[in-house]
Amino acid sequence: MKLCLNEATTLENSTLKTDLELCEKHGYDFIEIRTMDKLPEYLTEHS
Repeated sequence: MKLCLNEATTLENSTLKTDLELCEKHGYDFIEIRTMDKLPEYLTEHS
């Protein structure tokens, strides 16, 4: 079984950067990135 984080669960409490760090730390295999909410903010500082 693979674990995936759906960012809708952290929508009002976290950023994409934090979600990615937590996924790596806790062994998630995938993340469902919210392209309309969290991705634009992330791309202002990352490529």
